[in-house]
Amino acid sequence: MKILTIIIMSLMGINGADTTSVKIYTSRAMDLKNDKLIYREFHEEKFAGDRIVKSITKYKDTQNNVLSERIMDFADDLTKPKFVLNDFRSGYIEGAEPLSGNNVRVYTRENFDGRLEEKILKVNSPFVIDGGLTYFFRENWEDLLKGKTVEFNFITPAKLDYFRFRVSKNSIIEVGGRKGLQIKLEINSFILRAFVDPILITYALDNKEILHYKGISNVNDENGKSYSVEIDFTNKNG
Repeated sequence: MKILTIIIMSLMGINGADTTSVKIYTSRAMDLKNDKLIYREFHEEKFAGDRIVKSITKYKDTQNNVLSERIMDFADDLTKPKFVLNDFRSGYIEGAEPLSGNNVRVYTRENFDGRLEEKILKVNSPFVIDGGLTYFFRENWEDLLKGKTVEFNFITPAKLDYFRFRVSKNSIIEVGGRKGLQIKLEINSFILRAFVDPILITYALDNKEILHYKGISNVNDENGKSYSVEIDFTNKNG
């Protein structure tokens, strides 16, 4: 489902940082069906002090061809960045831009020959845009650790709409020798949950950086279907 496709992009490339101005690293997306490498993610994060201000992620296949690129601007609000995603294979585009109040401009284009569609949404708080997910989780860290379920609205440009999601603690696990909080992210609708598996994301207990991801991918196969992937962020050399 495209509703969950955007969730994946929201979780990749947002990690803890020190006072360095630029952080560059890679991650590998492995196919859950056969554990084979599907694509790599090349992340470049720019910081002002310890605060992220911009993130650029390039997705490349095993032949190093660039599949797509996502750019996020965190200058105004960490949980509501302005972002745009471009798929260079099909011409698909989607993005969101927070406006005044609780208004958000969303837009999308299906392919190179398609027409750009856009809409202004009025969204009830709390709501999150794209890569703001990780920062929203951090804001609600203590509640998640205590086992509370947190609900929020997630902006979904692919549908020119927003949907209600919920996140909760799944377990405490170890990834790459580090203990982490594994959280379960799923759509709030009982009916839709019956058709879509939850996404499992693990964040380090010590600094809250992302360690591991398991779920639907934002990159499609040759048939236009989303992969199911597993990504270990503890090895950042790709």
